[in-house]
Amino acid sequence: MELKKSVTLGLFIGCSIFLFLIGSVSAEDYYIEKNIETIVDGKPVDGASSTLKMWVKNDRVRYFHDRDKDSILIIHMDQDKAYQLNEKTKTVKEVNLKAQFAALEKEMEVSSKKTEKTKKVGQWEAHQVILTCTAKGMSTEMEYWLTDAIKIPREVRSRMAVYLGQKKIVDELNKYSGYPVEIDARVDNKKTIVTRLVKLEEKAFDKQLFEIPKEYKTEDTTAKGALEGTSLPDGKKGNTSTQSPAGKVPGKEGTEKSSHQ
Repeated sequence: MELKKSVTLGLFIGCSIFLFLIGSVSAEDYYIEKNIETIVDGKPVDGASSTLKMWVKNDRVRYFHDRDKDSILIIHMDQDKAYQLNEKTKTVKEVNLKAQFAALEKEMEVSSKKTEKTKKVGQWEAHQVILTCTAKGMSTEMEYWLTDAIKIPREVRSRMAVYLGQKKIVDELNKYSGYPVEIDARVDNKKTIVTRLVKLEEKAFDKQLFEIPKEYKTEDTTAKGALEGTSLPDGKKGNTSTQSPAGKVPGKEGTEKSSHQ
């Protein structure tokens, strides 16, 4: 039961973190960086923080998590394709993100409420929205802190959401103004995963950053599924023997025996 709860919680947090990153996509080039911290009894856990980085150029996205230093995820939205690169083995495999997240999207129910709470997150003044996701008989409550200082094209967020089983979450968040600069996901009474935006820059990128290197060999994706052994953006590994395909976010490695988040 504990494993089932952990996996389900991981799906919600993992998907929301990715959504948090891609919200600022537009016709410009963007570099986005955020920090993920594990908080227990109100204190950060030593060695448990990690950094996520994303480069965005029009319809192309490059995604990297430092907990999985060898893996890169590249999405070509204009071609409706996504690729997982292993920089250590110099291999690449195509992954069908839409199919992988279809099961979760079908089962997920989402509700929300705006509170009167406000706070400053980094340089941004933010207001609170409580988002509740339910799937596989489990519910997860997350605090979204939104700022009106960052203007986000909603149509772009909705477009990316289709790849990540996030349509229902995007539709729910679109009820409110603002862009999420912090997400607090409660694991239990003591443990919380906190995701904060730390950098958002407009800067030009070479298009080669979003291409597959010619020397990379294509990896077979038919054995046990294209995302075998990958995990959520906090660095915890998923196992295809216990996870539904929708539970896997490509490009993340690591493991924890009883809890994903």
